[in-house]
This record gives sequence, structure tokens and C-alpha cells, in this order.
Amino acid sequence: MKQFADQVNLLDEAGTLLPEANISAIPKCYTRTEDPAQKLLAVKHIKDFLVANESTIKASKIIFEFMGSLRPNIFDQAVEGFTSSVVEEIYYRYSEADHKTIKV
Repeated sequence: MKQFADQVNLLDEAGTLLPEANISAIPKCYTRTEDPAQKLLAVKHIKDFLVANESTIKASKIIFEFMGSLRPNIFDQAVEGFTSSVVEEIYYRYSEADHKTIKV
């Protein structure tokens, strides 16, 4: 898993372990920044994943685990207006105490 995360961060692009595992990742530089341009790229990566899920992965439940590294408003921007014929529920956790579930 660490090797996968290191590769995603080194290549500076999203990656997935499919079909071996239902795990995808975006580079940490997009989630740990105050730079507006990087925040927009974080939103884009999340939206791209949702599109890929809709067409390829087809998971009905999605978990985003950022644990303090992504500001909640960035995630809210990414899922705003999202509709799906596949996804029923999106769970997002950004700290031990703060999380939310979105019914799609």
C-alpha cells in the first residue's frame, strides 16, 4: 500500500489498485494545500473519480478517507450537484469526530 501511495505522489497523478483492490488515491499535494489552484485540482480529481466509478468501477458505496488533509469545503464543491445511477451513498471522513454521509 505504501508503494502505491508513494507512486501516486511521485507521479503527481491519481491512481488505482483496481482490479486487485477497490482503492484509488489522489496525490497528497492536492489535499494539503491552501493554494487555490491546487484546491481546484483536488476538486477535479474527486470529480474524475466519481465519473470513473460511474462508467467502470460501479461501486454503490464510496468512502473518501482524508483524515484532516482535505478541507470539507473542497469535498463539498466536488460532490455538489453529483447524481448517479450507480452510487447510493458517499461517506466522507476528514477527522475522527467530523464525517458525513451523502445519500445520492
